[in-house]
Amino acid sequence: MLTAENITKKFSGVTALDTVCLELHAGKVNAILGENGAGKSTLMKILSGVYRDYEGQITLNGQPVRFSGTRDAQNAGIAIIHQELNLIPYLSITENIFLGQEIETVFGILDKKQMRLKTVQLLAKLKLNVSPETKINELKVGQQQLVEIAKALLLNPAVIIMDEPTSAITDQEVETLFVIIDELKRENKTIAYISHKLDELFRIADRYIVLRDGKSIESGDMKGMTHDRLIQKMVGREIFIHKKENTLTEKKNCFPYSNFR
Repeated sequence: MLTAENITKKFSGVTALDTVCLELHAGKVNAILGENGAGKSTLMKILSGVYRDYEGQITLNGQPVRFSGTRDAQNAGIAIIHQELNLIPYLSITENIFLGQEIETVFGILDKKQMRLKTVQLLAKLKLNVSPETKINELKVGQQQLVEIAKALLLNPAVIIMDEPTSAITDQEVETLFVIIDELKRENKTIAYISHKLDELFRIADRYIVLRDGKSIESGDMKGMTHDRLIQKMVGREIFIHKKENTLTEKKNCFPYSNFR
């Protein structure tokens, strides 16, 4: 569905991405793995049109693309769900979902009925049982995250980028998200999924793509892969897992195991 070839991105002379290559396959969850600073979020922002100044080539559905901004990427069928919530607290769910994407009648006025109906459908798909008129500041953080997902699904994108989508939601909401992801896979959507939680990736990911120090290291099927091998690819050295202390140790350096799970 989407490929990136030799993507290089620099910030004030500092190289954040160095000739990175990856493939995102349709109908699959493509897990993007790497330590903090590996370049995951930078790459996803390039794919979604947030960053426009970079070297390399992006190909979508066999056609080369270069987005002028996020709206351009959305129109091409790419949506991103950021880890940081981007909602306006004192607007309703419907108003947030359709902000900048309002539906108008033939007379050029807002079609509030159609927007409310579409919001009800999106909330039902996400198993979020609240009124479309509910203000964002009346929702729990996990519910707000689901509204962010609803915004991303509004335009029926072909590629959905999820950046740490479970970082602020409850275990029950995580299970709901996984059900939604399964439904999206059945619809042949392409999902790029960033997470430090390896346990959940082994539940839902079909493929892995490892970045390290701004470079693409390896990609492949999750089937047959182990936690230890993935972590070793992420950190680039042999590690020892101390399950009692819940830490990773490499020579004199210690890394909290929670950073990679």
